[in-house]
Amino acid sequence: MEIPAYIPTAIGQVADPEAIHDTAVRAGEARRILLVLFAALVAQQLLLSLPALLLRRDINYCPRGFFGVDFGMCMKASRDFLNGTSPYARDNFYPPPLSCLVAIPFLPFGWPTATYAFFVANLAMMLTALALTARSFSLRSFTEVALLAGIFGLYCPSYWLLQRGNIDGIVMLCVALVIWSVGRAWASAFVVLGASLKIYPLVMLAYFATARRWRALCIAGLTALISVAVVWPLWPAYGHAIVTRSTRWQVDFNVSLFNFAISLMGVLGLPRAGGVALAAAAAVGFFALQARADQRAPAQSTTAEAARLALYIPFFAAAPLVVYPYTQVSFLLLLPAFWWMSRIGVVSPSTELCFVIGFLLTATQASAWTYLTGRVGFDLFPPTGTLLMLTACTAAKREWALPKHSG
Repeated sequence: MEIPAYIPTAIGQVADPEAIHDTAVRAGEARRILLVLFAALVAQQLLLSLPALLLRRDINYCPRGFFGVDFGMCMKASRDFLNGTSPYARDNFYPPPLSCLVAIPFLPFGWPTATYAFFVANLAMMLTALALTARSFSLRSFTEVALLAGIFGLYCPSYWLLQRGNIDGIVMLCVALVIWSVGRAWASAFVVLGASLKIYPLVMLAYFATARRWRALCIAGLTALISVAVVWPLWPAYGHAIVTRSTRWQVDFNVSLFNFAISLMGVLGLPRAGGVALAAAAAVGFFALQARADQRAPAQSTTAEAARLALYIPFFAAAPLVVYPYTQVSFLLLLPAFWWMSRIGVVSPSTELCFVIGFLLTATQASAWTYLTGRVGFDLFPPTGTLLMLTACTAAKREWALPKHSG
């Protein structure tokens, strides 16, 4: 990380009062991002809870499925794998084949004890991921750590992940390990490990490719070969399952960029195919802009590399047609990255505002608001947040004054 301007670099050098003031201002602005997000999420909780008490209405934050429903499917998949049968013969199982191994250590506990055990493990992995990322960006003060923990506890995707027992918590930890170890060649192995459970982290390999990290890419390739070989017989069935999954469509509980675009086409009275084409073009455009910016970036510090790598995270929710809210839990890892970028002054106020609004939209408790008000439409807030997060992260990378702010 860069040496703050106000620290003397030689004996007898006098600290610059103006530099001290500028650094203090930037530090205050960086903290304000976390403070605004936390205050807004507390306000949402109050606006949901108090009217619900007065109107005597129940609030359901995660209405689909019983507690641990996703982990229950993982347990069935692990049993099928051990019995030599294909878990993809069952309905609603779509993760890559290596995910069939996740629940094996929990099978001896039986149902429902295994679900509660995985809940504890999932929570521990999410908190570890946040701690690793905060450490990567030197976010260590008690106030800022407390704000980060508070945001985690009020974030809608956190609710979905923990209630359903989804394995995105493991993926979140893999992504955090990539960010934490980005300066080492073996960091790319965690990208592949995460993608072996949920395919979307593969987008992060673009950073290693544009940075010409050939050794890291070789390690990623070797890791991929091992991951595929371990469960090789299941890959044909997975290919069929993922094709089926990619054609599914729904508006509710869908945070995908495609949901925003297709819904926009519906409002305009245009065909759904136009929305699909628009979302695909937007995702490809954002990706090309980020990759191009990374390709042109000069050598930087490890912290700056970690920030640039983290800015690919919003692509996790860009596709396919349906992305459930728990996928956005990795968006929490962007908070320390944006805090650090704001602190060193490499992002504009408009980009920070776009990021804050986008994050808050992804935090919308859409189901709870629908239950409380009896009105639909809240499900379109999170996919709009996905769009704004993609916009903010791409803008941050593009406007980064590289020669001046090398990190």
